[in-house]
Amino acid sequence: MTMNREINRAAHAILLISPKNNDPVAVLCNPGASSVIAIFAVLKSGRPFVPIDCSLPADKLVRIIRDFTPHIVCSDQVNLQLANQLVPNPVGVI
Repeated sequence: MTMNREINRAAHAILLISPKNNDPVAVLCNPGASSVIAIFAVLKSGRPFVPIDCSLPADKLVRIIRDFTPHIVCSDQVNLQLANQLVPNPVGVI
């Protein structure tokens, strides 16, 4: 699948999860293609994004998440479990 298709698929998922919400989306991905796809998908959906460095200590990650309380988290497979732990009640994890 092309990168543009992946971006469109993820952007569509964001809009399905939260069609009229302008809350920021957390992007919790390791550097690479998945982070580029997540960032462009969030931008295509019209939402602001907050990139989160997965290598930060857990207490710092918790403080970042607590500060802006995302309802949607874009994560790669590697960080999916971390995303589910950090955001207690997300509307969606993509």
